[in-house]
Amino acid sequence: MIADAGFKNAMALKWIGIDKSSGTPCVVRKVTTVDDTITPQLTSIVNGTTPTDEQITYLGKRRKLISLTTWRAYLVVKGDSFALQRVKPATDLTEDLLVDDAWRSRQFKEYNFHALGIPTSGGYLHPLLKVSGYVCGGGTGVYCVCMLCVYVVCVCCVLGGLRNNVCCIRLAGL
Repeated sequence: MIADAGFKNAMALKWIGIDKSSGTPCVVRKVTTVDDTITPQLTSIVNGTTPTDEQITYLGKRRKLISLTTWRAYLVVKGDSFALQRVKPATDLTEDLLVDDAWRSRQFKEYNFHALGIPTSGGYLHPLLKVSGYVCGGGTGVYCVCMLCVYVVCVCCVLGGLRNNVCCIRLAGL
């Protein structure tokens, strides 16, 4: 495969040719000296110099003599919490930790105070929420809590009747 690529390139640069005069094709040299510019470029890349964009285009894409690869290197060092044996941090302060005074040397997990918690599942409606549509005569559909009887009531009922200390149950006629 390498010889095939080299042969094609030598034919393109007219360093060699094929002689068909003897009946069988034979490869003959056309040039006495070869001026090779590819070998110094490849050796400079092997020695550590970074290739230019023109060299990458010519040697890599056109000639397929080099290929670009990404190397990832990691540096691993001992950190602050390095230990030969893993110790699981405590989640809560228990009676055992208090009795043995082990809480002084024990590591604790940090609490996530911004966690939302477990989502609640859907349940049944409160009976007053079921009849809240009957309470409102205005039909706004916006509800709040009545401070007098601690039941849910429509906003238009609050603005209308509850200003006069009339409870939402008396407004509904219950």
